[in-house]
This record gives sequence, structure tokens and C-alpha cells, in this order.
Amino acid sequence: MQKFFFGGRFIFGPDVRSLLLTFVLILVPALIFCVFVARKLLDKFSHHAGVSIMVIAVVFTIYVSVPSLLHF
Repeated sequence: MQKFFFGGRFIFGPDVRSLLLTFVLILVPALIFCVFVARKLLDKFSHHAGVSIMVIAVVFTIYVSVPSLLHF
């Protein structure tokens, strides 16, 4: 049985749990990087370089996770 959400933009088959697993596997490593690694990089590098590393990590995470939800 398929489930339709948001006017058919999201179409999930019988295994919708894999979508949750996919997002966990994308977001958890990115969160761990931002909390533990990028925070230390903020202290080690100048203010702008450390912040730019954090911003790049967040942008790439969004770049990977958003298209997996949307159909272009």
C-alpha cells in the first residue's frame, strides 16, 4: 500500500522506515562533526575561517538531505 503526502510530492511505499534511517545516517555524522570537530576548529583558526568551515558543513548537509525529499 502506498501513502501519498503533500499532494503526491511524497510517495512512500511499504518501507517508509528507510526514509528515517536515511536521514539519521545523513544528519547524525554531520551533527557530530559540527559539535565536536568544527567547534575546536573555531578555536584553532581565525574567526572567519572557523565559521566558514561550520557553514560549509551545514550547507552540504542541507544540500544532501533536501533533494532526497523533493522530486525535481
